[in-house]
Amino acid sequence: MSPHQIVFLFIALLASILTAYLFVSRKKNPIVDCYLLSLLIILLFRFLLNSFPSILNNSQLVHDILVNQLRIFSIILFYLHLLRLTKNKKLSSKQVGLHLFFSIISLPLTLFISKQFFQGENINRIETSLLLIYTLLYLVNSTTVLSTHLKLKKKNKLPNTIVATVKHKWTVFLFFGYLILSLVTLFIVFNKMFYNKEIITICCFWVSIIIWLYSLVRIITEPMFLLGVKNIEQKIDKLQYESNPTKSYWNLSAPHIKNKQDLILSKKVKHKLKDYIDCIEVFFDEDFNHPEEKFNTYNLSHKLNIPESHIRYLFKHHCNYNYSHYVTVKRIQKAIHLLMNNSKDLHTLEKISVLVGYPNYNTFFTNFKKVSGCSPKQYLKKHSLKKEEEQL
Repeated sequence: MSPHQIVFLFIALLASILTAYLFVSRKKNPIVDCYLLSLLIILLFRFLLNSFPSILNNSQLVHDILVNQLRIFSIILFYLHLLRLTKNKKLSSKQVGLHLFFSIISLPLTLFISKQFFQGENINRIETSLLLIYTLLYLVNSTTVLSTHLKLKKKNKLPNTIVATVKHKWTVFLFFGYLILSLVTLFIVFNKMFYNKEIITICCFWVSIIIWLYSLVRIITEPMFLLGVKNIEQKIDKLQYESNPTKSYWNLSAPHIKNKQDLILSKKVKHKLKDYIDCIEVFFDEDFNHPEEKFNTYNLSHKLNIPESHIRYLFKHHCNYNYSHYVTVKRIQKAIHLLMNNSKDLHTLEKISVLVGYPNYNTFFTNFKKVSGCSPKQYLKKHSLKKEEEQL
């Protein structure tokens, strides 16, 4: 086995492991979709095909046709994945099906027609010409999608959330990787059609290998892929928790609003925004003493004498988390305050659970672990050890 075949096999093995892992963890990670998984599977087959060329009985023509077919299919999958990430243009299931159908059938159909009506003349030129058309067409489409996405980003019309930020970075990275791969493909196609210099093809192929390998390494080193966005959010909650996390939840910048009712509310709330937020935080930090499990926006409106519509608007457009999650954080914050002030000596964990609004201890336990990253007992033990270390 030659050195480059070993590299092909290594990349194929890496792609197979990542595909299996991302498939299992796809529910907790909104970045991973069926198009990305399919791209990795295509990558797996392409490099397996180059690792074991003898599978095709040393038929160079069949090998070239299969490789080009996989390239065409990966071009379509990339475009669909890019659309899904940016959401600039929503395709119907019928349109997606047509894109995939034509990407699969176009090359075999073209070659069949060539063989039947033109005695198979210039098959190499036909399949490379088709690859050239697909590459140029979808490169233009992908560039248009990215351009629209960047314009929205520049105008601050994209959500300011963890998921949106990661999707933006991944979108830009994928596009430029695809741009380089497209240029490599074009070099290979023109070389085959006009020059047929082996050294050019080999150099371009190694560039392609480096890009794919770097993309796989990027996925491995990107926490959002391996841990999942939901897990990352929980870890951030945990890190922010000890320094008044709710302040980091608020976003004072003007949001992009389309709803007419919300536009009217935004004009009313605009000059009171900071006062409203300060009022909500002071209430939850100092005066929130309601053990009942349900404490909705109506209750908060009544306590603060702020119109409920204004409160709903604040949590919809100026808070990075919804109202329910915000209240959960404040309840767990109060529970931690009771734990750290030796209230466990006076109350059981079940009693603390009731005091902060959770009659059901299992609900309290689940929310405590979700927000703080550990169980109540583990949290208490960890901070007791930390306190002892500080005293030493």
